[in-house]
Amino acid sequence: MFISVVSVICLILLIYYIKSFFNLKKKNTELKDIVSRDKLTGAYNEADFKKEAAGIVAHNQDKKFAVLYIDIENFKYINDVFGYAYGDEVLKTYASFMLKDTRENEAFGRSVADRFTALRCYEEKEELLARLRASLRRAMYQSSGGVEDNAVFENGDLKIDYASGCVFIRDEEIHLTPIEYKLLCLLAKNVGRVLTHNFILNEVWGNVMQSDVPSLRVFMATLRKKIEEEPSEPRYIQTHIGIGYRMIKRE
Repeated sequence: MFISVVSVICLILLIYYIKSFFNLKKKNTELKDIVSRDKLTGAYNEADFKKEAAGIVAHNQDKKFAVLYIDIENFKYINDVFGYAYGDEVLKTYASFMLKDTRENEAFGRSVADRFTALRCYEEKEELLARLRASLRRAMYQSSGGVEDNAVFENGDLKIDYASGCVFIRDEEIHLTPIEYKLLCLLAKNVGRVLTHNFILNEVWGNVMQSDVPSLRVFMATLRKKIEEEPSEPRYIQTHIGIGYRMIKRE
């Protein structure tokens, strides 16, 4: 009887130590994963991305992979003009969508500043490009404030599909940066109204500084180049000198 009790106690202790061992191993793995990731975005740091990507490719030699090098347009300009806190939010938002899109046998890392690297497994090139566009659209949809999930804005040849984050001119899709898209959505939601520089700066960037107005003009100029047939004779975005901008109502 004594031997049986001792055996049971030994078995319980053995189970406890085995469980503790695997819990410790799991915690070590989690800590290792945390250390290997960029604190701001949650993406792998450059060195660990290379290790992870090399391991994935080595163990899946029958699959096709693409390495994508990504940076955010005008990011230095965004940081310089609107501050590092706003720039950090842009990075976190974009990285969160790319991480959500990262599947088994894929990886996503941040090299430096706004430069990211993604390992993607694919069968067809178009499938790969479609996934990238979808991630950008989701980021732009969030930038628009998530307005009217099922709404489509139409004004002349311009169409904005809020749910997908797509913009079309004469049924041809055009590609905007998140800031350009946010500016366009703001104007579209206030079609026919003159929006002051201060109102736009506050709605899009969350701050108002007169020194930021020249930067706003630059972003508006790049947006016009993409949606206007003749930017010098705009059909959609009208400048009110010294005041702001207005989206013109078109039939």
